[in-house]
Amino acid sequence: MAINQSKYKLVSLNIVLFIALTVTMLMGALIFFVGQSNSATHTLIEVMGNNHTITRKMQLYGQLMEYARSRTRLSSSIILEQDPFNQDEIGMELEIYANRYSRARLELLSLPLFEEEIAVLESQNSLVSKILPASREAAAFAMQGDVASRQKAQNLLDNIIYPGQAKLIDGFLQLMETETQRQSETVEKGRAQRKDQASKMLWITYLTLSIGMIISLLVVYRVYQNQKEVNNSRQYLETMVKEKTYHLQHSEERLNRSQEIAHVGTWDWDIKEDILYWSDEIFRMFGLVPQQFKPSYKNFKKYIHKEDIGNVDNAVQSALENKDVQYHVNHRIIRMNGEIRNVEEIGQVVRDEDGTPLRMIGVVHDITERMQAEKIKNEFVSTVSHELRTPLTAMKGSLKLLLGNVVGELKEDMRNIVEIADSNCDRLLHLVNDILDLQKMESGKMEFQFSEISLENFMSEVMRVGKSYADAHHIKLVKSRVDEAKVNADQMRLMQVMNNLISNAVKFSDKGKEVEVSAVVNENDKVIFSVRDYGRGIPEEFRDRLFKRFTQVDSSDKREKLGTGLGLAISSNIIEEHKGHIWYESELGSGTTFYFELETKS
Repeated sequence: MAINQSKYKLVSLNIVLFIALTVTMLMGALIFFVGQSNSATHTLIEVMGNNHTITRKMQLYGQLMEYARSRTRLSSSIILEQDPFNQDEIGMELEIYANRYSRARLELLSLPLFEEEIAVLESQNSLVSKILPASREAAAFAMQGDVASRQKAQNLLDNIIYPGQAKLIDGFLQLMETETQRQSETVEKGRAQRKDQASKMLWITYLTLSIGMIISLLVVYRVYQNQKEVNNSRQYLETMVKEKTYHLQHSEERLNRSQEIAHVGTWDWDIKEDILYWSDEIFRMFGLVPQQFKPSYKNFKKYIHKEDIGNVDNAVQSALENKDVQYHVNHRIIRMNGEIRNVEEIGQVVRDEDGTPLRMIGVVHDITERMQAEKIKNEFVSTVSHELRTPLTAMKGSLKLLLGNVVGELKEDMRNIVEIADSNCDRLLHLVNDILDLQKMESGKMEFQFSEISLENFMSEVMRVGKSYADAHHIKLVKSRVDEAKVNADQMRLMQVMNNLISNAVKFSDKGKEVEVSAVVNENDKVIFSVRDYGRGIPEEFRDRLFKRFTQVDSSDKREKLGTGLGLAISSNIIEEHKGHIWYESELGSGTTFYFELETKS
């Protein structure tokens, strides 16, 4: 899955790179086009500016030529005119055109001019410097009115003014023709530049489109390859999903069959929404159809025996309120057909980071057959125990009579045989009593007589009873410490616990060793009873089952230490009935200490 994701990322990166490259090249072409466009724009502006200058030059050349013609015409008019008044007006008009000519020439000189234009204008200026004085002189002769003066004026016209004006006009025509030719060349140059620019842009466009086409083909090819890989990956994933689904279905089927065979169902409870998930086996236990029943804690309680609802609620509440408490309860259910069955439920609370309960998951086990079998077994054990107890008591009495020499003194070998029989009879009676006690505890029929007990008096009695058993096994029983306090307990049952613990300590101690007993009040105002030996110790693998029935550290057929394996189980039940707690600490080769804790009497 991680490999496929890496491939997808690599493919996506390639596509992004190709697209980025394409966009970059197109942007480059666009920038180049804009740059060239700006260059063309500058060229166009320059051409337009030149055209404006040329146009203005042409206008000024035309004005200068017109002013020259007007002066020639006025010079002729003033000579032919007879009226002095009109001659004055013509002379004034002649001066006006002379001034206009001067202003037009000054404006022309302010414009950009070529060298040949400047040369022509300089030559024309020398002509004008001759024509203007001649025109004024001719006007003065003409205004005198006599024939000779008019003739002189005419001579000035013919010899100076007309030829000079003709040369002046020819010069202006030449300048206009030159400017026209230059303008045509500029236009042609601009047209050629634009054509060259268009050609370059066309090639750039072709190149850009070609590169874009190639990149597009590469992108399409990569997309095709990527799509092909994606399709292959999808097919692979679909195949894997089908296989996983197949295996999951078979696993679920095997799980359902296993649950059906073992009569064990699984459940998951959403506490906030009160939504309860049941496996198929739970529906079979309750005789319900999944499509016709919506599981929830509220609906589940409808099928609990009314006498057990309180126990179930208490177990649920205890598990929700205490992180260290597991949900564990045995109760009865009533099936749809009215049949009553017994189930055992074990669950664990799932909490968030703040410790708030979110869900509870667990299993439910139909223990109806097991409880029926245990009931039959208990009834059988009870019957057998009672039937054994009566003859054993009679045998015990007879053996005691024989050992008491009531029927005469026994020979030494006969006494040994009777003592062995008496010891085995004690063991059998002890076993029967243990079995009867355990059966009473499990059925809740064992009675307890609680009273106020002094620790000092109680531990003295423990020492008195246990010392004879310890001496018989060559073990020294020592009372290490006893605090002054009182407890509320059943003295006979508490003595039974101490005797069991001392008996075990003595049996598993080597000859000559000590067994220490104590009763100490701790800082929590609780009494801690302890029995310590210095024997072989208890292996760690026995820790979880040491207080269960018929558990022995040495359970082989050739074990050295005899016992029923019921003493610790009975002791544990007795301490639990006293609302106490029993445990042990052990180290192999160094010994074991058993503890149990009881509340002090206020």
